[in-house]
Amino acid sequence: METLNDGALHIAEEAHHIMNNHSIMIYPIDIETLFETNKWINAYECYFKNMLGLKCELQSIDAFNFIQQLDLNNNS
Repeated sequence: METLNDGALHIAEEAHHIMNNHSIMIYPIDIETLFETNKWINAYECYFKNMLGLKCELQSIDAFNFIQQLDLNNNS
């Protein structure tokens, strides 16, 4: 959440809601078995900044795509 403070503070509440939904969807999987913690953080930072049209240097396209897929599954 701290990384969103750079230009995207106004979506912090929505980000919290989305991340909570995602954590419920993948429970009981240990997320660190999927991607390293720093890749999760960066992927979520880029995911939310992308929603706002802000640039972000993505470190793991796989983590980013996984997050996007969670949203697709949640919205279907």
